[in-house]
Amino acid sequence: MLAEEMIKHGYNVGLGKEGGERCRQKYHNLMKQYLQIMKNSQRTGAEGSKPLPKYFSLLEKLFGSKHNIHPTYVIDSFTGVGDSRDMNTSAYVTATKTGSRLGSSTSTISTPSTSTTVTPEPEQCNRSRKLKPKSNSEKIIETLKELQQQQIQENQKHFEAIRQQFIQQNEYKKELLNIFRSIAKKRKRSSDSD
Repeated sequence: MLAEEMIKHGYNVGLGKEGGERCRQKYHNLMKQYLQIMKNSQRTGAEGSKPLPKYFSLLEKLFGSKHNIHPTYVIDSFTGVGDSRDMNTSAYVTATKTGSRLGSSTSTISTPSTSTTVTPEPEQCNRSRKLKPKSNSEKIIETLKELQQQQIQENQKHFEAIRQQFIQQNEYKKELLNIFRSIAKKRKRSSDSD
């Protein structure tokens, strides 16, 4: 299906399995090129100053939201034992997972030696964490629904045109039958009068 669309737009990729494999290779090569551009854009000096290709914005739309391109920031929840600072951090991570607020006066964390109230750093509280990348499935579903509606409308127009042709053909057939009946009546009258 993808190969057929590519052929419609003037790209000779072939049909069947061969066309599908060529499309997969083209996609893979575009992904590699985009990753190389992103890698070079983070470098300084002459290597990082290469001009971006014309289609970079399209590549950014396709690949930019993928988690392997722009990984999300995740706090390490594995902490060692013995350091009270580490225990406070792990308690903060646990509390944020359960949704409780550590800055409230009722929330205290007890350690083996002392009992202290932990106030998290403000930047950690305000930052919302996404563990999964934003899904494009909603956009895809909407696009598919729009395409389906367009296809249904086209099919209805085509069906209506065929129905109108059938109605017109039936009217022509009725007219022909009436003409044949009138001719048959005239012949019958002329043969009766003889």
